[in-house]
Amino acid sequence: MSELMKPTPTAELAEQKPPHPDMVWIFGGSFLMGSDKHYPEEAPAHEVTVDGFWMDSHTVTNEEFRKFVEATKHVTSAERPPNPDDYLGRGNNKRNEGRGSSEKRGTRSTEQSGVNI
Repeated sequence: MSELMKPTPTAELAEQKPPHPDMVWIFGGSFLMGSDKHYPEEAPAHEVTVDGFWMDSHTVTNEEFRKFVEATKHVTSAERPPNPDDYLGRGNNKRNEGRGSSEKRGTRSTEQSGVNI
């Protein structure tokens, strides 16, 4: 096992019965999160340690998700109105500072469609 993937003290939980059928134990450990070579919001790369956790052994089916939504009244992010401040280059987002004028980018119109972008 690599130096960055040492099991955490929660390993003894792996010996317990899963909280729900068809769940598997994922051992915790440390890993390098982020990047110094790609998008600025991914920096700085830094070591993160997570505890072990239980996870379903298969992906959630549409039927399972439908039952979950009906039982909990969950609303997905796709069903919520977007917040412009959550997107780079838009609004008064602190992440936009020093990246040029978002006002100019937000009001430039195209000649072909007349749509503001």
